Amino acid sequence: MSMTKFLGQSNFLGFSDLEADFLNPYELSSRINYVIVPEYLLHGALCILFLMTGHWIMFLLSLPTAYYNLKQYLSNKHLVDVTEVFKVVSTEKKARLIKLGFYVIFFGLVITRLALSVVSTVFADDEDIVAWSTIY
Repeated sequence: MSMTKFLGQSNFLGFSDLEADFLNPYELSSRINYVIVPEYLLHGALCILFLMTGHWIMFLLSLPTAYYNLKQYLSNKHLVDVTEVFKVVSTEKKARLIKLGFYVIFFGLVITRLALSVVSTVFADDEDIVAWSTIY
C-alpha cells in the first residue's frame, strides 16, 4: 500500500468514516497505527530540539502533548486495536481533535517566530551583524 493511501485521510476523518460505515475497522486501525509512532518520534524530537536550543517557551508549550504521547506509548494505548475500535470511537475522536487543534496552533506559532526571526535578521543594522558574528 502506498504512503498516500495511508496519509490521504486524517485520523479524525477516519473515525467519522468508521461511524458512517464507509471504512472498516481493520483499514482504519492500519492507517492510524502506521503514522502514530512517527508522529510521537517527530514530536519528541522537536521537543528535545526546543530544549537544546534554548527556546524555553516553545518547549514548555509542547511538553504537555509530549507527556501525553509518552504516557500513551508506555502504557501500550497508542495503537488502535481492531477488535475494540468501536468502544473508543468517541474518546479517540475527541483526543485527536484536541491534538489537531494543538498542532495547528503550535505550527502557527513556529511559523510566526520564524518569520519574525527572518525579518529581524534582514532589517538588522550591519554593525549588529558584525558584532554578533565576532562574539561567536
